[in-house]
Amino acid sequence: MLGFSSDGEFGTFLASTLIPRAQAVIDSYCQLPEGFFVGATLTNEYYNHKGWRSLRLRYYPIATITAMARNKAAQGATDDWEALTEGRADDFIVDQEIGVVIFSPAKIPSEGYRNVRISYVAGYTTTPKVIADITARIAAGMLQRIRKDKVPPETWHSDFGGWSPGQSWELSAEHKKVLDNFRQIIML
Repeated sequence: MLGFSSDGEFGTFLASTLIPRAQAVIDSYCQLPEGFFVGATLTNEYYNHKGWRSLRLRYYPIATITAMARNKAAQGATDDWEALTEGRADDFIVDQEIGVVIFSPAKIPSEGYRNVRISYVAGYTTTPKVIADITARIAAGMLQRIRKDKVPPETWHSDFGGWSPGQSWELSAEHKKVLDNFRQIIML
């Protein structure tokens, strides 16, 4: 099939090369880290907190928050990190679906530069069906383009003969419209 010695070899190519490249197109368009739609991603971030009761995290949905701390030191002083505990009766709660942390009144971080530190897992533990469908369509389009351009099969696992479908792939307007619901753009 298509220059492969077996259906198994072709299946391996699809699973290990073509599908990940199609997923990379989606991750890039949505401005999300690699693997966000296929099992979630561990993220470590610092935030410049404004002294408000809530904090919007960069990526969501949130699977778990593994660690959070606030810097109690005044601006310019030696850091004094205090670990925070998640829970309604503790230091903060989180709305996992929209990625918002709400601090208890006594634990609101003061205003400052890089004064909130958080490690969390964000993304989807199960790929949303619409993302899987678009990934399959993109992969099929890439495969069709590979065949049309007569890219030699021996280069398909590496550089596609100098052509990178993941970098130059144009999403359709229909795909963009669906993916816009997943885009996460931070306004500065």
